Amino acid sequence: MNNFSQKAICLIRPQYVLPLEHFSGAYSSPPLGLAYLSGTLKSIGHVVKTIDAIGEDLDQYFKFSTSSSTLSVIGLTNEQIIQSIPKDSDYIGLSLMFSNEWIHHKHLVNLIIKDFPYSKVILGGEHTTAEYERVLDECPGLYACVLGEGEQIIADICSGTERANISGIAYIEQERLILNENRPRLKSITKIPWPSWDGIPLENYLEKKLGYNSPQGKRSVPMLASRGCPYQCTFCSNKAMWTTRWVPRDIDDLIDEIKYNLRNFNMEHIEFHDLTAVINKQWTIDFCRRLLEEDLPITWSMPAGTRSEALSKEVLSLIYQSGCKRMTYAPESGSEETLKNMKKKVNLKKMILSIRTALKLGFNVKVHMIMGAPKQKKREVLQSFYFLLKLAFYGVHDASCYAYSPYPGTEDFEYLKKNNQIIIDDNYDELLANNVYNSFKNVKSWSEHIPKQLLIFMTLGGSAFFYFFQFLFRPYRIITVIYRISTKTSFTTFELAISSFLYGFMRDRKKTIKS
Repeated sequence: MNNFSQKAICLIRPQYVLPLEHFSGAYSSPPLGLAYLSGTLKSIGHVVKTIDAIGEDLDQYFKFSTSSSTLSVIGLTNEQIIQSIPKDSDYIGLSLMFSNEWIHHKHLVNLIIKDFPYSKVILGGEHTTAEYERVLDECPGLYACVLGEGEQIIADICSGTERANISGIAYIEQERLILNENRPRLKSITKIPWPSWDGIPLENYLEKKLGYNSPQGKRSVPMLASRGCPYQCTFCSNKAMWTTRWVPRDIDDLIDEIKYNLRNFNMEHIEFHDLTAVINKQWTIDFCRRLLEEDLPITWSMPAGTRSEALSKEVLSLIYQSGCKRMTYAPESGSEETLKNMKKKVNLKKMILSIRTALKLGFNVKVHMIMGAPKQKKREVLQSFYFLLKLAFYGVHDASCYAYSPYPGTEDFEYLKKNNQIIIDDNYDELLANNVYNSFKNVKSWSEHIPKQLLIFMTLGGSAFFYFFQFLFRPYRIITVIYRISTKTSFTTFELAISSFLYGFMRDRKKTIKS
């Protein structure tokens, strides 16, 4: 760049914000998005300081009280984050991915704006993309909101390009909201510089063997194999954030990064954070064959909800042989009517066949279900219970039943807002914050056919129903669960949940004893 001027940039990943009873950091995962942004900015010569508020202290949590509830915040306090920001930062960027955390994170953002009046504060991520107008309104003084894929946009901002000339941002100028034209997605994600883990406390996660979707007992590093998802489920914000364009990485480049992580971090497991990893059958086959050819000493896992019902026995077999031992399916419902309303393009019969094939090959199989979606009827939920019964009979290991939540950036959110069922205020923020991970303090049913108390029963009852029959059909699994938890080798989601609870309980007890 002819007019390039090196800038001091501070990138921040804020804390986890969870319902009070979910205070364990056992599912924490290193901040891949932060590492990608850092890698991009460093590659063009900027000086980057990163603050991973979660990874800096995985055992610290504090309470955050709202008008009607109390939340648990995992990681550094706002004051600790402020103290860690270099005073000479030209730009301060925060990644705000989850709308359920906005109720707390907006206070952190406003503190930063207040304490660093000479720094330009930038926000990005899924929540920012979906709710940029509200974000700018509630955090006056923001320099810009980055909308969608952020690496090239933040590079343009931090390299001094005038805001008016940067596509893909929103900002306030002379008390007017300015929304620049959309920025097209990158045609090749292979061109994005690799994540930079320098300055991020990656070893804190590796030492504790933590990961969002990884088996305990392995050093897990998150990676990206593709971006985007071609599907348009009404409850997903993918379209707003990434569009419906799915782009895979060049396999040679991906293998090179895997080898780099093996050498530098003693990695034992890859945790792919893709939205939907399995789209192109041939790409999946080629990737698995390369892993087998390289004979690398690793295992790997795909993201939650991958559309693996489309995989043949040949592909599933290759995936298993190459080191992926877990498969997560996302039917979301056992009702064809519910799936149609969700625009979830799933063939349940084909999914069952794929699940049974995966089980025969030795995969640990998990499914995701959603209860209480808009327009959903009681009989449709009963069809989901019957589907869960079949899954338990076939030998599926885990089933998570979630209460539906309408998130900004989704088609459902716009539908409910248009029909005056959603009013955007602090009460809505509290609802999202408490409803995540099935905390039912402020739960709301978004279906006119399912009352609140019945939704709670259906959600908790759905999981209990599945596990009761799973252990009834295969009682020997009870012994396996006890053994894995006692030896800290938990593998299934059920085992990880119990381990997480014990981890948090013991940590809380130690703090009580010390005090």
